[in-house]
Amino acid sequence: MGEAEASMEAAPVPPSEPLKVRQPEPELAMAHTEIPRSRTAWSLASRVARQVAYVGLRISLFVRGCIAAARFVMLSALAAVTISLVLTVLFVGVVSLLWFSLEEKPNGAYHSLTKPPSRALHDPKRNGYLLLLGFGASGSRDPVQAGYEITLTKAEKDKVNLCLNDGAGSPLPLRFEATTSALSRWFRAPEPVAYFQNQATQVRNWMARHDVLMSRYRQWLRMSFDDWGFGELGTPDCAQILVAHRLYVADGFSHEMGRGVERLESDLAAWRTVLAQAKTLSIKMMAAEAINDDVAVMSGLLTRPDLPVKLLPNLAALGRPLDELELSLRWPMQNHLVLEAKTMEAGLKSNAGGDRPFYQRVVMRMPLPKQRTLNGYASHYEAMIKAAETPHKRLPKRYDFADTPPQIFSDYLMNPIDNVLAIGLKPDWEEQSGRVVETDAFLRLAGLQARIRRPPQESNVPARVARAGQGFYDPFTGFPMLLNAKKGKLYSVGKNGKDDDGDPKLDVTVSIAPQSP
Repeated sequence: MGEAEASMEAAPVPPSEPLKVRQPEPELAMAHTEIPRSRTAWSLASRVARQVAYVGLRISLFVRGCIAAARFVMLSALAAVTISLVLTVLFVGVVSLLWFSLEEKPNGAYHSLTKPPSRALHDPKRNGYLLLLGFGASGSRDPVQAGYEITLTKAEKDKVNLCLNDGAGSPLPLRFEATTSALSRWFRAPEPVAYFQNQATQVRNWMARHDVLMSRYRQWLRMSFDDWGFGELGTPDCAQILVAHRLYVADGFSHEMGRGVERLESDLAAWRTVLAQAKTLSIKMMAAEAINDDVAVMSGLLTRPDLPVKLLPNLAALGRPLDELELSLRWPMQNHLVLEAKTMEAGLKSNAGGDRPFYQRVVMRMPLPKQRTLNGYASHYEAMIKAAETPHKRLPKRYDFADTPPQIFSDYLMNPIDNVLAIGLKPDWEEQSGRVVETDAFLRLAGLQARIRRPPQESNVPARVARAGQGFYDPFTGFPMLLNAKKGKLYSVGKNGKDDDGDPKLDVTVSIAPQSP
């Protein structure tokens, strides 16, 4: 190519023939100018078409991916649901077989503890329990007859425990007015009699406005008592009855000291009979509460410097420790076993689970080990009854007999009725037993107060406490009562078993009058 260029440069152009430039024809010139435009348009359209095709392909791939992912998720969810259902059915089947195999026949403890007590009274008209049951009946009705009709006619589902904090009010028409609630505060004061005397007008007004109820209470004090509530869900209205008891005692002291002591004697004797005869926990705790009220009045009297000496023997006789029958919780425990069996049967009915979660409704339709659970309750109550008969021995725990309350996962399988369904309420028997023993300690302390006040008085209080004998020792420890001379307190260690230096919130305490040197 270089040689050609050199030859071209070397060839001279003849001067006689000037170089002529050939002009293109118009058609060719136009054709020459239009060809690039068509090529550009084709190229642009091609690129747009390729881009559209590419976008379409991407969209197609995306849609196909979404469909595949949705199909995978759907199949996975279906497989998971199927596996879950299969595992659930297998689990329910295995658990049903387990519970079916765990079921037992009633054991000896269950048979012996569910036998009802024999009745000490057969004539309903003589039984003060029925009067308490119909205590709030209308003024034109006989309360004993009203109470008897309640035991016969009221449906089991309509019977309500009005004593153990169920929050229900008595359906009977007669009730004390709300202002009488002040009486409970007066009885918890250091010297209740001072309140009774200062509020004598108010006390007499209450007596006049509630003459029917107070007449019934005086009638009850003269009656025999036999607790016919064994195995029954309903109870008397304890709150109303305790108001009548407090108003009766307060009214006596609002008139004259001697009359007040007479009422205190009759009232305390009646409630100690109830405490001994109680077959149900509600009646037992109501009696313990009433006795505590009376002992508080007695203890306050023994701190008064103006107490007539002639009343000391009466008060000393009231401070008698509880006997074995009064302390016993055997019948209340047996009664509660019967009630737990009734509550379980009612709670496991198919129509009783309407407001429960779905899993609980499923469990209620499975073959639950009901009798095995009741046998565990019975063994626990039997052990508690034996332990309660041994002084200063703690009660056994329900977990050791019935796997409740749950501590490990297997407890839910071994006792589904309590741990899964939570049917029924279980009282704290340690607490209830402690309350009865506290009542005994309070009585012993009041008895010691009376002995310390008895002439001739001496400054050596521990010596007088020791001379009273073991019957007046602390029932929680088996040792003599403790003395805080600085506070002027004689006290028992109380339910917690610890010496809290006479703290009335933790120990059972009474005040002692200053002694002559």
